[in-house]
Amino acid sequence: MYHLLSTFFKFLLIYISFLLLSQNVSAHNKVNFLRVNFPPLWITEGPLKEKGIADEAEIFIQNKFTQYSYSHIDVTVARAQSLMTDKSNEIYCAVPHGKGFFKNVIESKIWVATSGHVLISKKEFIHKLLKDKGIINREKQLILSNFLKKSEYLGLITKSQKYPVLEVILKPYIPKNVQTLVSSNMLSLYSMILKNRADYTFQYESTVKYLQKLGNDISFITIEEVNNHNVPIVIGCNNSKASVEFIKKIDKGINNLRKLGYRKMEEFHSEITYIKLKEFVSKKK
Repeated sequence: MYHLLSTFFKFLLIYISFLLLSQNVSAHNKVNFLRVNFPPLWITEGPLKEKGIADEAEIFIQNKFTQYSYSHIDVTVARAQSLMTDKSNEIYCAVPHGKGFFKNVIESKIWVATSGHVLISKKEFIHKLLKDKGIINREKQLILSNFLKKSEYLGLITKSQKYPVLEVILKPYIPKNVQTLVSSNMLSLYSMILKNRADYTFQYESTVKYLQKLGNDISFITIEEVNNHNVPIVIGCNNSKASVEFIKKIDKGINNLRKLGYRKMEEFHSEITYIKLKEFVSKKK
């Protein structure tokens, strides 16, 4: 009887060990893509659904590394920042390089980029600004510091988004001239502008191109203070052993991923901006 019990418990221990090992291997090969509703990085609805810049990067990765199983998790920016601190295999395909967007994140090499923020508004408002010599320079760029002194205009920004370069300039005018919304849905900002509840907001040129593709009455003007400020973008993983290995695999094929990036940059930028961005990314090692 003792011998039978001893044999049974040995087999039980072996079986439990096998299950634990299987779970560990499964977890190791599991990748969770975090997806935010932030066109044109991710496009979660409409005629261009899943044809965003990060959307296609995810498809590229899935087709390239078939040994992994993949899932998508729709999150807010705040939720993504929370999940990226965990030890499971979360992947965020559009991390602004070196901007402190996430803490303790393992980054790939730069694979794509976007231009800095521009001022976005209705076409008639942009045309009005371009006629004001006091706020427009010779290159037809907006001198933001002069523009903000005009208290009759109301701008919007969102709390969940960072505004490199602009934050210092905007600070003295918040909240009187520039109001901060808690909502992380950037499309709500454009809705307020189209409904004449505000005059303008700030966003990347690529976002304007996306909105124009949908037929929106939106235009933009570049900002003097942001001139030549490009935002390099990387693939980001949380700091785990499995993630480090995954990023190494991505970096080995970075040139192919960049080809995808170039195509998407051309799709969502003006020709002049695209040429500058392509040169910017191609110089990165």
